[in-house]
Amino acid sequence: MTLLLATKWLLGASFALWALLTFFVVVRKYGRDRREARSTQRRALLERLARDGDVDELAEVLRPAARDLDAQVDVDAAIARVRPDLNAYRLARVRAAAHASGLESALVDQLGDRDPVARGEAALVLARLGHQLATHRIAGLLSDRDPDVRLAACRALALLATQQGAEALIAALAERQMPPERIVERLAAPWALQATLDALANATSSLPVEAPARGAGRAIPFRASLARALGLVGDPRAGSALLQLLRGGSEEEQVNAARALGEVGSDEAPRALVDALGSASWPVRAQAATALGALGSSEAVPALAECLGDGAWWVRANAAGALRALGPSGLNALRQALDSEDRYARERAGEALALEGLRTGAAA
Repeated sequence: MTLLLATKWLLGASFALWALLTFFVVVRKYGRDRREARSTQRRALLERLARDGDVDELAEVLRPAARDLDAQVDVDAAIARVRPDLNAYRLARVRAAAHASGLESALVDQLGDRDPVARGEAALVLARLGHQLATHRIAGLLSDRDPDVRLAACRALALLATQQGAEALIAALAERQMPPERIVERLAAPWALQATLDALANATSSLPVEAPARGAGRAIPFRASLARALGLVGDPRAGSALLQLLRGGSEEEQVNAARALGEVGSDEAPRALVDALGSASWPVRAQAATALGALGSSEAVPALAECLGDGAWWVRANAAGALRALGPSGLNALRQALDSEDRYARERAGEALALEGLRTGAAA
């Protein structure tokens, strides 16, 4: 009898626990659904008012965001969605509404909040609003103790797209405040071109690096990172600075300069890259070969053909890939290499031609 009662008590307790957990799950889901529905409605209203509403009406909707982080997330999402459709007049009215609602001043104060989420969200919303006067405050977050806040500040400065913001990002790159690639991808834009060129001109040599940036696996020279950014922008005005770095930089700087020249191009780039094929550094030779293929430099065919017998596998592979990219003249050089006395050259030429679907035997 005692065992039966204990079993019944255990089953009852288990059922009660199951019911309680189910209740909590349902309540939580109901709350989440309500929040999502409220958020969806608020974003739709903000989008409509940003496009067509008056300042007072929009200010009233923005007012809760001055003290509610969830509402700020909705403001961020709504403005991001409609920003491409807003002309200067409408954007000015959105800013006026943010000022009138108290959201603007609340966000500036929030940049110093103890909560890292609040700091990061404040930076992003201010950037969405185009609040230029906050640039120097947001730039200060690039050295924040929280890595997510640093990334939010990096993104916010890119949204603001100002000369001052570009200079702040370059300073953070030099001081290794975060992984270089996170900053490089933000600097890879026309608005940051002049600041990047100025920084490259003023950095006469790689800054001393004793440790990787926070979160980075290895150290990357400062000027090499700037060259990467210039390559991603792809503006021909960067050609002269990149040529200078290719001719006088460290190994990694030359590698990145060669890669960037393949994207930027210039009248002098093919000749300089052909010269780089004679570098003592195989990574430089390999990247120069790839860049020549990207530029479509048919005059580089003889030099690339010589690289098919290079002592470094990557140089041979990249030279063969470049010759394939150069079309008929490059393919003809690969066919001629099939008769080379150099075994490496014959092998690379045969593999490259096979990738083009071309026959490489005696009948060819």
